[in-house]
Amino acid sequence: MLRGLGYRTGQSPKTKSQVIASALLLALRTGMRSGEIVGLTWENVLDNHLILPKTKNGTLRKVPLSRAARRLMATLDGPKPFPITDKSRDARFRTIRDRLGLVDLTFHDSRHTAATRIGRTVGHPGRYTFPEFCKVFGWKDPKKALIYVNPSIDDLAARAG
Repeated sequence: MLRGLGYRTGQSPKTKSQVIASALLLALRTGMRSGEIVGLTWENVLDNHLILPKTKNGTLRKVPLSRAARRLMATLDGPKPFPITDKSRDARFRTIRDRLGLVDLTFHDSRHTAATRIGRTVGHPGRYTFPEFCKVFGWKDPKKALIYVNPSIDDLAARAG
């Protein structure tokens, strides 16, 4: 999908498709929703996190940035980090997706992928605790996070001592 959108690692996006590719990568690294990404302004971009003044559930959320996400954000310039609307992002994403034959892929799948990847590491040394994981994704109900945090019996046995 990234190749189909014309993404170039480390390069500033020049086309709308490249902006969408950068947005997709940020979503994969943070679990942010499309509307949260395209709604970002430079005043909401800090050195190590992003501020989302109003999220889907109506509250402010701060999203930490990994080193990879910070490198991605450093490639962006212009009046807004992602100078596209959610509607145009959706239309272009679907067009490229269909052209590539990835008909079941949605942009929102990136949020699930991020939660799955990050959720696997919850509780590991130097990684998020369960409450931190919930906070990063903006879940008020921890049941939503339990879908992604499912330690194996081997992991649990190793922690039992």
